[in-house]
Amino acid sequence: MFKPDGRRLIARDYPELRDKIGLLVHSGTQSVCTAFCIAPDIVATAGHCVVGTASQPAGDPSGLRFRRDASNGPTIGIRGVPNGTANRNVICGAQRLNTRPPINATSDWAFLRLEKNACPAGGLPLSRQSALEVAADAAAGRIYQIAYHLDLAHWKLAIGQPCTFVARKKAGYPQQLAQDFERPEDLLLHTCDTEAASSGSPLLVDGPNGPDVVGINVGTYVRSRVITHDGHILQRLDSEVISNTALLAAPLIPRFEAFKDAQLLTAAHDIERLQEFLAAHGLATGPINGRFGPLTRRAIEDYEARVGLPISGLATQILLKRLETTTSASAAR
Repeated sequence: MFKPDGRRLIARDYPELRDKIGLLVHSGTQSVCTAFCIAPDIVATAGHCVVGTASQPAGDPSGLRFRRDASNGPTIGIRGVPNGTANRNVICGAQRLNTRPPINATSDWAFLRLEKNACPAGGLPLSRQSALEVAADAAAGRIYQIAYHLDLAHWKLAIGQPCTFVARKKAGYPQQLAQDFERPEDLLLHTCDTEAASSGSPLLVDGPNGPDVVGINVGTYVRSRVITHDGHILQRLDSEVISNTALLAAPLIPRFEAFKDAQLLTAAHDIERLQEFLAAHGLATGPINGRFGPLTRRAIEDYEARVGLPISGLATQILLKRLETTTSASAAR
């Protein structure tokens, strides 16, 4: 798209990456994305691969199956599918990817806890580098991408190297990016070769202990010129492809650490108690029925933001105990 196609199949090269990157396929919709392990039983990918977009919802996450590239074994599903609790083992940055400005691309991520270890060798570490530090590595030719691509035969991993970055000035930084994207400071505008199925693939840099994930590929930045009147689009003019987009990995580290260590509630009556306590704090959980759904997750996120906790949206034993204590204390006053 931006230069001659530099992708090549990695064959038997990069064995440590073939052990930690794989295909994420939905058994119902047959959608395909790239995903990578960040722990033996947790994979990361683009959020829209799990929840879809505002105009094109995805299938039920319980239909997602993962298999790492180096494995010839069966695919692995999300934990909790047999008892209907798979949604408790999925965390996304947004309920849907909004494809109209302001686009929430920097929230387009997802972590999935699998029913068993998919990557016995462990996961790829998320880098703590800032966007400026990643851009410096890109300028030095050190950033590369490993992904699947629909237009390449046999569903084999390919490497795109090196990945350059588009200058923020060319992209219209800061005014234009602030208009087009939420949190553009966490956005990576890159020229890695991408095709269908590369969503969710890692952008990597080689660190002292091996490859580190600096970003997650999510889409393409296409800017259109339009004629509007009273806030309504009257006519669409030409469009311009600015870059591909990835979200910076560093802001995901606290969310991953909370997800990795979480002791999730598994019993319906505990979820119901959690919903009751959240409702007592004036938060809308939807029906108080012991079922963990999007409204309950949003209520948890709102509570965490209110009291200054890391935002996870997870129904955990620690959160239930905290809410029980604070609700009882409030009632006693």
